[in-house]
Amino acid sequence: MGISNPANGSSDQIRTLLGIVVMLAPYGILFDSEAFIIMGILVQFDIRPYGSFFVLGFLDFLSVPSLFLRILFVHQVIRLYNGITTKKNTIILGIFSEMTTVFYGLFISFPVLFIPGFRYLIIGLPVPILLVTTLILVKYRKPPVRVPEWLAQKTGE
Repeated sequence: MGISNPANGSSDQIRTLLGIVVMLAPYGILFDSEAFIIMGILVQFDIRPYGSFFVLGFLDFLSVPSLFLRILFVHQVIRLYNGITTKKNTIILGIFSEMTTVFYGLFISFPVLFIPGFRYLIIGLPVPILLVTTLILVKYRKPPVRVPEWLAQKTGE
């Protein structure tokens, strides 16, 4: 595929900005009857009736899949700015990567369906800071326009 407008932003700058957002911004909120947890890759803030705590450098089994999907999304954004993929595919992956918190809540609450008396229902909500940052970036630093090869050959570009 040919590219008709070079990208306005450097891939390294975009990678750095989104990498900081991935590592420092919260990606989800989990809550139930006993806790309210703001989850991030490297930080977690946990509010409970008996006290609150802040954990730095927290990478648990819930954060690893989210970290993987968020890094994959950043890679997809770089591919968008290199003219290799489309805006639509990038946004679809971004939405999917932000939904991990919802899946966590469903996964942890799954025993509610099968164990009588199990009352531990967790609701997970995404905090799409990475997706919103990317959408703002794409709006103000337009990625290159992809021109299909057959059209580029036909028009003589």
